[in-house]
Amino acid sequence: MRMLEDCCLPRFEFRKAEESVRDRLAVVIGKFFTMSTQASVALKASTESEKPKEEKKKLKPCCACPETKKPRDQCIVERGEENCQDLIEAHKECMRRHGFNV
Repeated sequence: MRMLEDCCLPRFEFRKAEESVRDRLAVVIGKFFTMSTQASVALKASTESEKPKEEKKKLKPCCACPETKKPRDQCIVERGEENCQDLIEAHKECMRRHGFNV
């Protein structure tokens, strides 16, 4: 069985071509690892920067439980507070689940 270098290219040119391919491959692999390293560093930095934002971002009482707040408020305006105790209690319970002392 004849080798590729014996049949197609003279030995010197084959080695030169082989070195050229090896060099290009090293450049491509180097760029890939550089890009993937940069991407992982950027991802880590963005993940770390998001953690403090999540901790700082607390739910405000005015924004908590809109699904119970709106019906409660509408009921109080239309029928009076004494006639809406079930909706008021439902809203208080929702607020407690979100960590508010009501």
